[in-house]
Amino acid sequence: MAMTLRAALRTHLAAWPFNNAAPTPYIELPRASQISLTSDVAVPLPFVGCRRWKTWYTRHNESLTRSSDYFTTGLQDGTALLPIELDEDQEGRKRLRDERTVAAKRRRADAAAKARREEERRLARLEAKKIEALEKNQAAILLSRMRAAEKAEQDRMRKERAQDRERMRLAKRAAEAQASAQLKWKTTQRVGEKTLWEGIVGRTWRNSRTLDLGGSVAGDAEADADSDASADSDGEISERAHRDHCGLLGGFSLMQGYVCTYGNTASASAKKGKVRTTPVVSAATLADPRSELAEDEVNAILRERGLPAKKAEEMHPQAIARLWAADQDLSTTELHDRLRRYFIKIKGTRQEKLQAMAEYEAGEAGA
Repeated sequence: MAMTLRAALRTHLAAWPFNNAAPTPYIELPRASQISLTSDVAVPLPFVGCRRWKTWYTRHNESLTRSSDYFTTGLQDGTALLPIELDEDQEGRKRLRDERTVAAKRRRADAAAKARREEERRLARLEAKKIEALEKNQAAILLSRMRAAEKAEQDRMRKERAQDRERMRLAKRAAEAQASAQLKWKTTQRVGEKTLWEGIVGRTWRNSRTLDLGGSVAGDAEADADSDASADSDGEISERAHRDHCGLLGGFSLMQGYVCTYGNTASASAKKGKVRTTPVVSAATLADPRSELAEDEVNAILRERGLPAKKAEEMHPQAIARLWAADQDLSTTELHDRLRRYFIKIKGTRQEKLQAMAEYEAGEAGA
């Protein structure tokens, strides 16, 4: 329970340690501001009639309470110091004052150091935040540059692919135009040679049966009565004429489909010791490098080799089998001539040379 001002003064005076001592000329009494006050208890202040003072102690009641508690505790415990002018130990009070001064300076220095450290930490945090923000900004810039570079590279590759497709399209169109022109030229040449041959012989090509060196046609019964020697000689002439026409027409021959009727053709073939290879689809033909080519590319190779083009009812492996059989039927001289024409220099077995020729034809047709 809060006490009145008069009761508080009596209590403090009774607790004063020098109360029973000899009277002194001066005793400092506690001020009214040093007495514990509460804002909800009315305390009569006869000597404080100023409204301004009431406002001041109301606002600073907390700090006044702490001071009064400290002062009251010192009075009650007997640890309160006398006024400096009443203390006999002036040297001790001076040392105490110096110690308090040093302690206060130390506290101020510590407070200043603490404030400085706090400021340094604050500045360090700000600097770290700035560095972090700068690093994030640089990382974002680097990432944007990398993405821009990747996008530019993708655009460049896309343009290159488009240009490559355009070049391939133009090259394919040019190759088709060239192949068409070659086909037209060969067709025109074939028609011209056929017309020339019919004009010289005097008979149509399809109705002719035999070809004589002098250009005459023997289709009557006298041709069937010739001797075996004449039949063999004419058979060799027919083979030579077929090869000459193949070389003249670049692979196409007017002698293609010509059947010699002199005597027994089987005996002529047996005499020469050469038997045509039958085109059969097998593992060797399926493994041929030209089996991966398109139909028009295979037809180009067939025309260049003087073979009939692929028919509609003929399967792709069958056409490759015909090519493979034609390779097997090549003589050593013809094989070497074709390798020289292709600028292929190879030493090895016959099969290795045939494989090199097939790979070259596949590469040239697919290029």
